[in-house]
Amino acid sequence: MRPGFCDFIFIKLKEKTSHIQRVCALKWDEMAIKSYEEYSLKLDEIEGLVDLGPLGRKSERAKCVFVFCLDSLNARHAWRQPLAYFLPGKCMKAEEIIMLLKQCLDRLSETGADV
Repeated sequence: MRPGFCDFIFIKLKEKTSHIQRVCALKWDEMAIKSYEEYSLKLDEIEGLVDLGPLGRKSERAKCVFVFCLDSLNARHAWRQPLAYFLPGKCMKAEEIIMLLKQCLDRLSETGADV
């Protein structure tokens, strides 16, 4: 899975969740990671660099990971699903979080999720 939003997860959310299960909480978190660079023969690109998905890539090493996660608020059918991850250079900037959050909420509204 490449950094960014996972289209497959949004498709499956729309297909698999019933109306009552669609009441959800969107969470996000960021944590430090060990920085590295590695050439991926499969992807023909260098992994471990800053990659903010739709906001683009940079040639510096990523030092953090930022994740969006969706949690069901239905006690009977509790579930948690990661939706996307991004690799910022340092901490995510507020402007970047706002842009990605808006994109995430737009994608979730297309699935029928009540966030």
